[in-house]
Amino acid sequence: MVCTRVPGLRCAIRAAAWSIVLGWPACLPAQSESIERSSVIPIGRSAEGAGYDLEIETRAEGNSSRDIRDEAIRQLPISKLSRQGQSDASRILRNVSLYRRLPTFEIDSDRRTYEFFVQHPDVAVSMWRAMNISRVQMWQVGPLEYETDTRDGTIGTVQVLYRSEQQCLILCKGQFQSPMLPKPIEAWAMMHLQPHHKGQGKVVHTVDLFVWFPSTAVETIAKIISPVSYRIADR
Repeated sequence: MVCTRVPGLRCAIRAAAWSIVLGWPACLPAQSESIERSSVIPIGRSAEGAGYDLEIETRAEGNSSRDIRDEAIRQLPISKLSRQGQSDASRILRNVSLYRRLPTFEIDSDRRTYEFFVQHPDVAVSMWRAMNISRVQMWQVGPLEYETDTRDGTIGTVQVLYRSEQQCLILCKGQFQSPMLPKPIEAWAMMHLQPHHKGQGKVVHTVDLFVWFPSTAVETIAKIISPVSYRIADR
């Protein structure tokens, strides 16, 4: 019932979180809703005609516990950020509306390919649009800045606050606008990606998501329906 009274709440969460996820290919948005705990997705055939598969395994389900959240905050590379980056990160952490450690996946991936798309998320988004997987648009507007449009009324800006081989910290500011709403729903989010590259072309990545809704009313509703909000974030 609450959801029907706030049209676009689902997209408001996407404005600050999902728009970022769409830019990082390891999250595989086109298939995430159908991935089971252990699934195999065929991607082609070898020269000999034998099939080969892309394996995606869920290593841990999404989690929003206090202990996990405290651990996630300790792992943030705050000291390595610029002064403005530290200010933005601290603002979100002081006002967190929703926290989620997203499901941890182990996937088959060439390390060079994985790192290329982490560094060039707009290329991944363009490929998905060409393949009719998604209508989302993302374009680079600065050395570490992007703008996004999910084509559903949600627009946002994405900024890479810090990036290394071990982690990538991203800040997103987004808003959802609809004729049904008196004013846009705004949201900020910070996403911390920590990939662990294993042997034989496998990578395990952990992603922590911190979302802040500047509107107290939207924040309250998001918390009330947090199980729905968490499912949206996991997908």
